[in-house]
Amino acid sequence: MIKVLLAEDEERAIRFIEKGLSKAGMSVASCQKMEEIDSFLDEQEFDVLILDRLFHNRDSSNLIPKFRKDYPSTRILVLSALSDVDERVKGLEYGADD
Repeated sequence: MIKVLLAEDEERAIRFIEKGLSKAGMSVASCQKMEEIDSFLDEQEFDVLILDRLFHNRDSSNLIPKFRKDYPSTRILVLSALSDVDERVKGLEYGADD
């Protein structure tokens, strides 16, 4: 079973994403605070980290290199409501997988 950590600050988005991933047979844990992400990743191994790009209105993309270094086997996907192509590419430049 694929284990996913969802780092998202909007409750409605969490419910929607959790429901879809669970229906697809994935195990999903979620955290709503940026400072909790490391704790979750340290406590258990996740296959995928889904990271909200604007987490509590703070740019989380600068955390990607740290997560990539500390948890190299975890795939990192970035969610973003930003529509500018340069903004979307920024996460990839920091090391996200998608």
